[in-house]
Amino acid sequence: MLISKQLRKIIEKEQTGIFNRYLQEKDNWEEHLYKTKEFIQLELESCKYNSVAILGSGWLLDLPMDFLIQKFEKIMLVDIVHPNAIQNKYKKYSNVEFIEFDLSAKFQSILEKNEQETLLDWPFQADVVISVNLLSQLVELPQDYMKLDFDLVLFAEIQSNHIHNLKKCEKFILISDIIEHQHLGAEIRDIMLVYCEIPLCMKKKEWTWNFDNSGKYFDKADKVEKTVFAFAN
Repeated sequence: MLISKQLRKIIEKEQTGIFNRYLQEKDNWEEHLYKTKEFIQLELESCKYNSVAILGSGWLLDLPMDFLIQKFEKIMLVDIVHPNAIQNKYKKYSNVEFIEFDLSAKFQSILEKNEQETLLDWPFQADVVISVNLLSQLVELPQDYMKLDFDLVLFAEIQSNHIHNLKKCEKFILISDIIEHQHLGAEIRDIMLVYCEIPLCMKKKEWTWNFDNSGKYFDKADKVEKTVFAFAN
């Protein structure tokens, strides 16, 4: 799909912010990233599939790329924009393909103030589909960068469609932050990040992501933690 220059600029700014936060919180993120990679690898070690699509691939911080490159004949990295550094690093691999696609199916249409039905189908097919730390981001970007008013129906629709598509796949892995815990002195404020029904029957792991200890992510919070759920069919 064609991404507008305005949207590309917004996404690149967000990606830079994510990477800078990772550098700042690297030691604190280490356990979360390790558990994410470990869950993916353990789920796929014994599978016999040939292709895998990674949704929300971004900087690939949370993916066991060496394992995936050895394991699969075809790897599709799917994101609305791919960082140049990642493209340069992995373009030498014949089994790695970059696909630009708005997985929310709403971002560009909201930005351009166009009415558009949410897409139910993805323009790619893979034996295995992995959605990694993406589900909450599908609605955070429109809300944060376009100052979109909180729209529970729209946000639930975007996230629900994402899960709907995953559940149609022969094999899927879904890893997402579900609740944000803002430490405000002695008070802890819990913020839900997912507004649709999630496949709890397929939940296999849960852990805490020590997301921000600087107090800079949310200026009223001393630190921010997130509860992460990992699902697989």
